[in-house]
Order: sequence, then C-alpha cells, then structure tokens
Amino acid sequence: GMPDSGFDYVWTMPDGQTLNSPEISITKPGDYVVSLTGEDGCMASQEVTVLSGDGSVFRNTQLFPNPVKGWFVLRVELAGEADLLLSIYDMNGQLITQEKMIGRQYYRYTNNIQTPGIYTITLKSGNDLRTLKLVVE
Repeated sequence: GMPDSGFDYVWTMPDGQTLNSPEISITKPGDYVVSLTGEDGCMASQEVTVLSGDGSVFRNTQLFPNPVKGWFVLRVELAGEADLLLSIYDMNGQLITQEKMIGRQYYRYTNNIQTPGIYTITLKSGNDLRTLKLVVE
C-alpha cells in the first residue's frame, strides 16, 4: 500500500469528481489521477488509465450448441448485478433480434434460428462489450 501518514490524497475521477481518500473503488474505465501533498507542501501526482477489458464485467459466457440446427442456449455470468443488452445480427449486419435484460448477475437466453449462416451476438453491459459468433447449419 501507499504511505498514508502525513499525506493528503486527492483522487480525480473520470467524471471530474474528487475524493479525499488514500483508497478508492474503481467501478468504470477512464482516467484517474491521484495527487499526494506532503506536510512539507511537496506534491506529486500520478495518472492511472483503467481500460475495460476481459474480466471486468463479464465473468463467463457459454453459447451451446455451436454450430447449431435451431435452438441454442446462451448463459452469461456477470461480476455483479447489472443490465445486459443482447443483440443478434445476421451475416449482412442486420439486427434480427434485441433483448434488454435487467438487474441480474446470471442470465439464460434461448432462441431458435432456422436460417443457416454465421450470426454475431453482442452482449453489452455498462461500457463492456462481448462479441460471440453463432454458426447455424
């Protein structure tokens, strides 16, 4: 950890809000700046850029069977309770179905696609996006 006696900490969050604390909880991607001021007036600051990446919101996604002839199941586990926007696009990039699911940590989605081809399923939760390919035979 960081030294916390004799220092004033100021965190500037991505939305511009400031927090006076040695520790903060980081909940979203963006630029965070921490400034330390010592008792002697000496100051230092460090910028930390937090990227949205693997493991930030999506814990686990399972799509099966894949390839499929008809019915498929998609299971999604998030790091915590959050909304999920599921979109399915056909080979031409046309949106064929979209479903907004609210406030859960675990989601289970089933659908039946009969037309053979390669479909793109996007899962969006907060600033995080997951893309899956579904092959329909």
